[in-house]
Amino acid sequence: VLGRGVRVGENAFIRNSVVWDGTVIESNSSVIDSILGKNCYVGEKVVLGEGSVCGDNSILTDFSVC
Repeated sequence: VLGRGVRVGENAFIRNSVVWDGTVIESNSSVIDSILGKNCYVGEKVVLGEGSVCGDNSILTDFSVC
């Protein structure tokens, strides 16, 4: 589920996840079985694994693994 104004970069992968309004997911990142709050930023090549939950306004820098 993608909220309003969500931006997803090239080659980003989202599976079985909820991404709330205004969140940005940069290129080559993976979001799997996760929840991202409103206005989050997911940098390039980030991996959010199963069960990850990030609150509103979270920032995940490039190459982070959660």
